[in-house]
Amino acid sequence: MGVGKVTFVFPRFKYPSGDFSIGLAYISAYLKKTVGDVEAHLIDPTFDPSLSHIAARLAETKPDIVGIYMDTLMYEDALRVARVAKSLSAYVVVGGPHPSILPMTVISSEYVDSVCIGEGEIAFAALVREYFDQRRFDLVEGIWYKQNGSIVKNPPQNPIEDLDSLPYPDLEIFDIERYIDNFIQLDSYCPKIRGLSVIVSRGCPFRCSYCQPTLSKVFGKKFRIRSPGNVVGELRNLTAKYRLDAVYFQDDTLTVSRDWLLEFCDLLIAEKLGIVWACNTRADTVDEQMLSTMKRAGLVKLKVGIESKSDRVRKEIYRKGISLAQVDRMIRMARDLQIQVAGFFMLGAPTETNREIIQTIRYAVGSDLVEANFSITVPLPATDLHEMAQGEGWMLPPKFEDYDYYHAIRPPITREDVSSRRLQLYKKLAYLLFYLHRKRIMNTLQVVWGGRAAFRKTLQKLRRF
Repeated sequence: MGVGKVTFVFPRFKYPSGDFSIGLAYISAYLKKTVGDVEAHLIDPTFDPSLSHIAARLAETKPDIVGIYMDTLMYEDALRVARVAKSLSAYVVVGGPHPSILPMTVISSEYVDSVCIGEGEIAFAALVREYFDQRRFDLVEGIWYKQNGSIVKNPPQNPIEDLDSLPYPDLEIFDIERYIDNFIQLDSYCPKIRGLSVIVSRGCPFRCSYCQPTLSKVFGKKFRIRSPGNVVGELRNLTAKYRLDAVYFQDDTLTVSRDWLLEFCDLLIAEKLGIVWACNTRADTVDEQMLSTMKRAGLVKLKVGIESKSDRVRKEIYRKGISLAQVDRMIRMARDLQIQVAGFFMLGAPTETNREIIQTIRYAVGSDLVEANFSITVPLPATDLHEMAQGEGWMLPPKFEDYDYYHAIRPPITREDVSSRRLQLYKKLAYLLFYLHRKRIMNTLQVVWGGRAAFRKTLQKLRRF
């Protein structure tokens, strides 16, 4: 065969950010490493959100295979891209969280030829290899595909045990400087900092109702993480190639393994890369020694899921498994070490009252958090929270595009619930009270007026809220 052409599409038309698709970067790197005679490119409308632009690029490059990333918020846009790709006679493959948990909603589209379920590196590379060979798709684990008008459901692909065996993500397919310019994860620390996001683990051992069992269906039930040396090696490469000052670990909980974290920090301290970093954590997975070591290794910011001040909502609805006392203790420990803490909050859980929402907002505003993210609770499909809502006969959004936790358009889930309109007002009020509070007003002004780039990124954030 000649050189085959594969084009990835990351159909993010809303909410641009400095977080590129690390999943596609991993798949591209693995494809290039394991399949010869294949060109891989990316169309990324994050900073040019136009379907016509994608159509023009596809018509120009004429790829053999188009691989489209899809999460639930991207469902409709991804299928629009699939329609364009199919009109150009491309073989259309869709992967990502949504087809992994609800594959029939994707493969049933007339514009989709196959879907990858779960981790995509091995499955997609094998599919590409077969497409350019004998097209024995029945040999490819981890995909569903169409054959003679029927849908064939192959067995799942086993999760990759040794993540160190994967090549580092392929950042070359992205306009990476645009992402560095739009990096917002450490704006509260320094709005002019050059940073990128990384992911070093897969899976989550916790059972929060708004995430599980979706995460387990995508990544398997076992938590896996790359070796500390492998991670430091990637950071060394990134800082040298892109002149980075910072990285943000997008992993759901970087602090799952205490031993791993301490070893990683020791290696990072010895490496002397001169970068700062931030990560996501849980309040019950850190202690003073860990935070002190992380601080010496360059940690400047932690992001923690708090969700609600109400113990009832946090425990019974979200099944978070942490107490407010644990959250307060973690914030105090971080404050004493001059580590910033950002909190995630969810407003409008099923059965949550006006009083409980107001208490959550007051808690956030009066806390020592430097940042807060307030989102509307939307029970995403196939999560325990969604199943709980269905089991109780509660109302749920009729279309996937309504599962937008930034701008949720949903009926009250129960008859007693707070209305969608009022939830939006609560969210806007929460942001105003939080960022204009006397504790944060100076930092807010510094971030907003920190130059043209900082102002642009502030406007970018406001589009979500």
